[in-house]
Amino acid sequence: CTSLTSVTIPNSVTSIGDCAFACCDSLTSITVDANNKYYSSADGVLFNKDKTELIKYPEGNARTSYTIPNSVTSIVGSAFEYCTSLTSVTIPNSVTSIGNWTFSSCDSLTSVTIGNSVTSIGAYAFYGCSSLTNVTIPNSVTSIGEQAFVYCSSLTSVTIGNGVTSIGDWAFYDCTGLSDVYYNGTADEWEAITIGSDNDPLLNATIHYNQNVTDNIYNLGEETYSFENFSDSDSEGGHCFGMAVTSSGYYIGSLNKSIIGSNDNSALYSFGDSSTVRKPICHYQKIQGPGAEQKSIVAGGSKDLYGKENIESDWNACVNYVKNHEYDNKGSLNIGMWFADGGGHAVNFLYYKEVNGQQRIYAYDNNFPETETYYYMGSDGYVHQTPKQTTSRGIVGIDLMDAEKYFTLAEEFDFKRYIYANKNEITVEGATMYYMKCSPELGSYVMYEIPAGVDEVTVVPLVDNAEFEYFGEEYAFGEINDKTSGILKLATDDKESASQEPSLTILNAPDEEPSIFAKIFGTIGKILLAPVNLIVSLFKAIIGLFK
Repeated sequence: CTSLTSVTIPNSVTSIGDCAFACCDSLTSITVDANNKYYSSADGVLFNKDKTELIKYPEGNARTSYTIPNSVTSIVGSAFEYCTSLTSVTIPNSVTSIGNWTFSSCDSLTSVTIGNSVTSIGAYAFYGCSSLTNVTIPNSVTSIGEQAFVYCSSLTSVTIGNGVTSIGDWAFYDCTGLSDVYYNGTADEWEAITIGSDNDPLLNATIHYNQNVTDNIYNLGEETYSFENFSDSDSEGGHCFGMAVTSSGYYIGSLNKSIIGSNDNSALYSFGDSSTVRKPICHYQKIQGPGAEQKSIVAGGSKDLYGKENIESDWNACVNYVKNHEYDNKGSLNIGMWFADGGGHAVNFLYYKEVNGQQRIYAYDNNFPETETYYYMGSDGYVHQTPKQTTSRGIVGIDLMDAEKYFTLAEEFDFKRYIYANKNEITVEGATMYYMKCSPELGSYVMYEIPAGVDEVTVVPLVDNAEFEYFGEEYAFGEINDKTSGILKLATDDKESASQEPSLTILNAPDEEPSIFAKIFGTIGKILLAPVNLIVSLFKAIIGLFK
């Protein structure tokens, strides 16, 4: 029925057979009577009554992207077959199975987000998706059906979780561009997978073992850090930066989970309920050292960091850096951006793609944990985010940060040479002060860099009860006067095997309050000495006249 554009299903229908709407390539919408006890529709898409099954997405629908509702647990076979307008689909974590022929012949489909509850991918599921470039199969999947990705000629990389135990015949047949397979497991575990016949492109690709894809990159940051569990004051600000960087850290295996009070065997989602989860938000930003935020930026820039005014130079630099797809779905790049009227945002880079001549940088944004978003340069000279956006404000600065380089800087950081404090509480003689970017209010939190070769420094408190942090320990002054200072002896080795532990000696502290008797005798003494003092003063004046 190639000319059929719409279908209305009345209350009387109790059963719809398989392939009922096959090859209806002009069909744009399906509507179900509200009183029907067996079926329902939403936005022109056919579901069962409680919307746990997605039955049919009309082929003729002109939408380019679609996010499956969270109520859906299974996608019926052929549900999206021949939907040639679709370029991206997001499958939520609620879905547990993808049926046979589900996305067959969706030849414009470039990206699919597979939720981390899917356990099986049916036969022919992505048959003939010739524009699909990369796929991440989460650890929850145990089987990939026969001919699941056959004729996906643009597929260059695939990430496979270690839950997969079988890959069907012809699953990757004629995937002529497949060059890299990222596997979360060992070589022995890979060899244990039952791989069917005619999968030469898969077997001939370069296998990258132990890729640490324990959790789907699209959900990694959100599962690690719940927005409800901390505030900017807890984390010294920059929570989106912290979420992006720490999720990358886990993904590339650079972040030690024990820093937030857990261990390497703990599931990431368990951290969301931890009272210690807020501690590492700015931890690595704090210890990376002065100017290191520029060092870890590999492309682009921003007005804030470099004084640039031309956003196109930043955008083009980022695009040129990721055009070769070397960083696609590896979790090793972050995107930073700054808004026209202040503030900024950070997200995880996923991959680069050109669609109809438009250059796009796709990303995972923690604000939309089940939606893949992308950035593009608009005709108005600003970078924009779609299909969902964190802000309506124009993006006037953008850059890419290398997470691996960032963590290397952090690991090499010399703790012995840095003191942290609120700017109005202390000064450190001979040290250079740097503003910390992750403070609640820019400029209120600072870092003092102590020159190399110095064994101790003088710390001068500016207010009563002034505090500062050094080498992981907190120090405090009590009540002060204008002569109070402290001598801080610096650590001479790393903290694990320090030959000298740091210590603070407070000098010129206020004297104790004198007793009432001391005050009385002091006053009497001043009265008795007054004549003597007067005579001495007169004598000095007379001598001065003869000089």
